[in-house]
Parts: sequence; C-alpha cells; structure tokens
Amino acid sequence: NNECNRLRSLVARGHLYDRDSCGYTALHYAARHGHLEACRLLITAGLGVDEVTNGGVTALQRAAMMGRDAIVELLLANGANAAHRDADGRTALHRAAEGGHLRCCQLLVAHRADLRQVEDERHQKPFDLVRDHVSDREQLRCLLRVSEVDASATSTTSS
Repeated sequence: NNECNRLRSLVARGHLYDRDSCGYTALHYAARHGHLEACRLLITAGLGVDEVTNGGVTALQRAAMMGRDAIVELLLANGANAAHRDADGRTALHRAAEGGHLRCCQLLVAHRADLRQVEDERHQKPFDLVRDHVSDREQLRCLLRVSEVDASATSTTSS
C-alpha cells in the first residue's frame, strides 16, 4: 500500500531511527494505530522492538493500550520485553488491562507477564485493572487460571 511504500522510502533514506520530540519512533506510532504491515516492515528493517520514549514507553505498551492483539503478538514473537516498566511503573499488561483488552492480556500472560505482583506508581496491579475493566467474568476466570498455572510452573522450576 501507499503508506508502506512511503515508509520503505524513509527507511531507505536512513530515517529508521528518527524520533519525535517525545521520543516516539515510527514503530510506536504504527503499533498504536494498528498498522501491522508497517510494524513488520520496521522490525524487518532493524528497528528494535524495545525502543523507549522519553517516558519509557515501548511499542508493546502502545499496542496493548489500544487492544492491537495482532501487533502485541508480533512484537512478543520478535522478543519484546513483556515485563518492561515505563516511568510510571506500568507494564504492557497494566495498559491492556486498563483498556479491558482481554486478548492482549491473554497474550501477555502467556509470555509470563505478571498479573498479580507488579504494582505501578499508583500501587495498582494488572489484576486489579483486569477485574475492574473486563466485563466477561468467564473469560476473566480463565485468564486468572492461566496466570495461576503459569505462576506455579515458574515457582516449581525456580526452586
């Protein structure tokens, strides 16, 4: 498409690592706005998936905040750090949970994002946000079961 062609042109002219005044890269914008092909192009070109803004925000956090599950999946598959905390102490799971984006929460928990332990600067855990923002109680119970199984597997292997 036209947008990807323009992006290829910018990359070819050496603008892959350009940032705006807040430290956002093209990947941050593509992730937030759901441009999967643009994200693929930028990652393939070599832009790091864990680049942070001035506030410490990653593309994974931007995608999770907006419920962009295909992009969350792409970023995780390319090594994005699900445990990264921004300047407010928030992880991608905090952001997905606050938005009520259950599928993003599931993807992050499957990549060992901590639902119950990590508090942000406001002392909120992703679990609290999920409980408050996800209306489908059966899906919520399923997510909690998965996170409990994951936590017990982690504690067993680390003993």
